[in-house]
Amino acid sequence: MSSNSDVTRATPDSGASRLKNGVSKGLKATMGVGEAFIAFLNRGNVVDLAVGIVVGAAFTAIVTSFVNDLITPVIGLAAQKNMGNLFLVISCNSTSKLGCKTGGDHPYATILQATTDGAATWNYGNFIQAIINFILVALAMFFVVQVYSNSFLKKTKAPEAPTTKTCGQCAEDVPLKALKCKWCLSELPGSS
Repeated sequence: MSSNSDVTRATPDSGASRLKNGVSKGLKATMGVGEAFIAFLNRGNVVDLAVGIVVGAAFTAIVTSFVNDLITPVIGLAAQKNMGNLFLVISCNSTSKLGCKTGGDHPYATILQATTDGAATWNYGNFIQAIINFILVALAMFFVVQVYSNSFLKKTKAPEAPTTKTCGQCAEDVPLKALKCKWCLSELPGSS
């Protein structure tokens, strides 16, 4: 038999205190993570990134409207069709009510009309609009970055201090600290 000193008995108090200590350590760790997260959010870069994303989303909406409402109709005038309704019928449903034909020679005026009739379509007009949107957004962002780079990131360099002076006799450059010209051996001004 072992003595009482060798055996540790679990008492209600020891279990409760261990639980209390564990909860306390957990709360301290969580508060540390919470404080670190708040510090992370308060950094300037995160706020700048969030503002950039919001402004980018708004700018994308403007460019999308520009393409859909101004550019696409002009292209549509040349093609005699609305770009959003340029599509090919890939397959037809056997229960077609409008006499579905595959390819570009189909009886549908809009994509909605074709899909309602059960036709599977390839919407290349929407794809062309997406490409135009991408190109315009990329160009606009390029110009914004260029303007920002040229106006805000230019660092004006202070003129560098001269490291040489010109000899009055032979017109060669010599170091500022020189007392005699290394070319003509004449004494330079400022030497005694």
